[in-house]
Amino acid sequence: MSRRWLAVCPGSGDNRRLAPGAASCSPVRIVLMLFATTLLALAAAAPAAPAQDPASAADQFLVTDQLFAIVNDQTLTRREVEIEMVRFAQDRGISPETPGLGWHVARNMITDMLFAEGFRQAGLDEAIVDQIVADEIERKIREFGSLASYERHLASFGRNIAVERRTIRQTIVATYFQQAELGIAPELGGSNYRSFITVAPAEIQEYYESQNGEFRTPRLVNTRILMVRIGDDEDAARKIIEDARAASATDALAFARACEKHSAFGKSKQNLTGMVDPQNEGQVSSFKEFLATAEPGQISEIVRKSAYLVAVQAHQVQPEKQLTIGEAHRLIENKLLEQKRLKALDEALNRQKQRCYVWTIPELSAVLDDVYNLRTASEEEL
Repeated sequence: MSRRWLAVCPGSGDNRRLAPGAASCSPVRIVLMLFATTLLALAAAAPAAPAQDPASAADQFLVTDQLFAIVNDQTLTRREVEIEMVRFAQDRGISPETPGLGWHVARNMITDMLFAEGFRQAGLDEAIVDQIVADEIERKIREFGSLASYERHLASFGRNIAVERRTIRQTIVATYFQQAELGIAPELGGSNYRSFITVAPAEIQEYYESQNGEFRTPRLVNTRILMVRIGDDEDAARKIIEDARAASATDALAFARACEKHSAFGKSKQNLTGMVDPQNEGQVSSFKEFLATAEPGQISEIVRKSAYLVAVQAHQVQPEKQLTIGEAHRLIENKLLEQKRLKALDEALNRQKQRCYVWTIPELSAVLDDVYNLRTASEEEL
């Protein structure tokens, strides 16, 4: 694998910039610096030189980390990616060793770097971002009651105030850049914004007709639940449910009365779930097959669940049905808008990539090209 290395001055606390304080870093300067660090790496492998004066040695650079990517004057190193991988994995409850996680995290970090450059180039006000970050941190502190309590909460997720500030800032910068590029809030981008994204009625009609019945409402059932605690006598608990089932053959309200008297489920809701999709509703997950075909009034078999015996009755049923184009209009519009936003964002990233000097290790370049479909932007787009 081709490797490049980042040289930093001992004691420096900021490895994010190749040229601290500079607005940008030209390819020539970057090549010269990388060439210098290569010489340093070769020198480190050479036979030991005679002892040097300590004062002059303190001014030398040390090779400390592998360079992953450069976006203008921003750099991304292996160590930064590894730290973010651990945080990302903790937030989502997955292993840091998950295959492909490193490339996924590095790709996201480079995208944030592109957003940050776009934010600067659009002339957006960083003072506004600083104020939003401060306000959000202050709001969180009030929500948790104290700074110490908030810090303990963050620590439980392997985070701290500094990391949280950086995350909030990245989110705001990315959002403002996208709003300016996509025309959602053109006032943020001055004259540098694109037209608003809209969906024409003809597009909605065409999409509806092309999906061949995709837009349907699921079967919904309002289910009454008779949940009887077993206690010391399971036979007695079972008899309550069986008696209610038998009485329901001639008395439509018998099961409801038994629920009102004996059920431990949802007294405040008359022991009803409300109209829910039984295939996705956890409260009736044990009765999915029964409720998929049950008619109003039908009662299920008895199921044991922990310390209870349970039976359910289909109280109301709303069959699955095809939505009309009027009913599906909002769903289709939102779907098409999202598709257009994603396409526009891809194009914005392409434009931004062309506006910046971007270098990555070869393996990461392939990941970016594959995921973002990055291409050369036209002169008109730039």
